[in-house]
Amino acid sequence: MKKKCMVYKYSDENIGLIDYRMLPPKIVSPHDEPSMELIQRDVDEIKVSKNEELSFFTPSIVSIQLNVAKPALLRCGVLSKELKALAEKQKKSLETKEHEQLIKDSLVLYEYLECAQTAIMFSFTAIETFFNLSIPEDYEYKRTSKLKTEIFNKSQIERSISWKEKLTKIIPEIYNISDFSLEPFWGHLHQLIQIRNDIVHQKSSEDTEIVQKLIKLKVPIVCFSAIELIEHIYIKASENESIPECCERFPIVSADNIWLIKKTSYLKPVNDDLT
Repeated sequence: MKKKCMVYKYSDENIGLIDYRMLPPKIVSPHDEPSMELIQRDVDEIKVSKNEELSFFTPSIVSIQLNVAKPALLRCGVLSKELKALAEKQKKSLETKEHEQLIKDSLVLYEYLECAQTAIMFSFTAIETFFNLSIPEDYEYKRTSKLKTEIFNKSQIERSISWKEKLTKIIPEIYNISDFSLEPFWGHLHQLIQIRNDIVHQKSSEDTEIVQKLIKLKVPIVCFSAIELIEHIYIKASENESIPECCERFPIVSADNIWLIKKTSYLKPVNDDLT
């Protein structure tokens, strides 16, 4: 499939971070000029009406999901302290349980619950998206037991393999990295998946229970584990000589670590503005 792209002269300015939500650029060398190095940024197009199209630099969906989660998890840290102060105030004064004050206190709690669930759901979704984007089109995963060996293709892995199995078996194999179950963020990752499941599969009788769990949870730390996981894979995989092609869509998670893929490409000018 042919894609449009913008190609720039190689320079520090052109490889710099523009926005975390944008895919990192690639270093490309034309087939007919292999010694030349250029910077390439992919461009996508969508129809916004019957006769009009919108061009834009290809986004990183993972980075966008993390970007949605980030302000919510930071806000949770602020609101958590505020809720503790309100609880202390209610304990000391009966007046705080009057109608008007109780409304104000409730609204603070509601905002916390909104932010907590936003941060949790989008942090988890970013990991899921990252896992699925990481699987090469021709990749096969073999699951062997005493009785049989099952083989899963990319589509089957996305639909049928659990989050935990992707995390512990498939992703380390794809990126050729060692097990990271001893990393500091490991426990927080499992808290993230557990609270996400509690939210998604909540029963009508558990309203207060889920509120209690969200209040006790250290939301910023638990949700930040999604970024820590991706950045850990990013750093470890970049040390390998063989990097899968799917890494071209690796999100930018740190301004200090921007992974630039280098490849040879057939470049054909489209017009003066988009080449």
